[in-house]
Amino acid sequence: MTQRAISVHSRKSGRSLFACAISLLVAAPAIACRCAPQTLEHYFERADLVIVARATKTHIVGGEPGHLAVEFAPVEPSYKGDMNSIDSFATHLSSASCGVPVDVGQMFLIFAARDVPDGRTVWFDTCNGTRRFGPETTVADFIDTPADKILLRLEGLRVAAALRDPVRNPNGPRVPKPGHPGAELIGLLELPTVLNLDEPGASSPPPRLPHSPIEVRAAPVADSEVIRVIGSPEDVVTREYTYERKGAVVLEQRPEWYRVALPDDRTGWVSARAAGPWHPVDQLVVNRLSYLTAAWDGWVWPDPGAGIPVNTHLKKSEGRHEYPANVLGTQDIGGTLWLRIEILSADPCDGGSPKVVHGGWAPAYSPEGELTVWFHSRGC
Repeated sequence: MTQRAISVHSRKSGRSLFACAISLLVAAPAIACRCAPQTLEHYFERADLVIVARATKTHIVGGEPGHLAVEFAPVEPSYKGDMNSIDSFATHLSSASCGVPVDVGQMFLIFAARDVPDGRTVWFDTCNGTRRFGPETTVADFIDTPADKILLRLEGLRVAAALRDPVRNPNGPRVPKPGHPGAELIGLLELPTVLNLDEPGASSPPPRLPHSPIEVRAAPVADSEVIRVIGSPEDVVTREYTYERKGAVVLEQRPEWYRVALPDDRTGWVSARAAGPWHPVDQLVVNRLSYLTAAWDGWVWPDPGAGIPVNTHLKKSEGRHEYPANVLGTQDIGGTLWLRIEILSADPCDGGSPKVVHGGWAPAYSPEGELTVWFHSRGC
């Protein structure tokens, strides 16, 4: 590859990845840089450029505060980002400010972040994972990755990042935004004074509660405007959470309040005091007669959002909208709900003993907020 020297001009970014106690360049004593160790993936995900490079030249740039300018020659192709898109790099002179000490000839594993979005200046420091690297150095482990596995793990992260890029790989795996904005539902809410009153064995403990309409308010506040009164099952959007038992579709949860879907595409808030038991998605879909929906992207991951995902190629089957699966567990990673799944060779309701053809993790929602898994509430 081209051994291009890049001049590095440094200043501390407002996007500092971790809390760093730094010297404020005043009369007070300097405070040592303190950064909690993070995983290799954590550093990778927060960097704009990840590369192994060797320092070829350094010089001090004055100012308040001053910084170190370095010229680097790449040793390996970048694992993330394009070095040609960077005009300058940044690191502080003082280790108390988390600056990286650099000597000519030293090799580094650099995690660099831009000063501003789309800017051409990046900075690096000891808090964002940057460290000395190479055969002449005793390389420090990451908390989840030993030194001799770092390059292998970085290659896996590079491939995974490329697969998730919708521009470079439009048919690749799709990961929703944290918090699942626009989710079609986050759970089902029992309304025992309105729903399931005419069905035997309702979930409310005896004695059965009498019919009592439930107010729906414009905001999760007790004195906000009442926009709807739920007096019958037709007044709220429902789904079954078990055999012939319906719950209101909930789109958002706040302390003591649930935002429910209404039939006219409106939504409103129901007080927890007027409601019954709450069934969140992460409990609803586990160990049920489940299936992956058409919103599933066809990929499974070795870990929740980590590692190199595998394309099952099941989505190529024309006319299929459901893929039988077992949901063994769930995990919330940074606000994204993941499902541990086993994809089956056939629907258990068709008889026989279906085999597990794929296993791994899948996000519970598509980027559009559609559920990627659901279950047959009435069994086979």
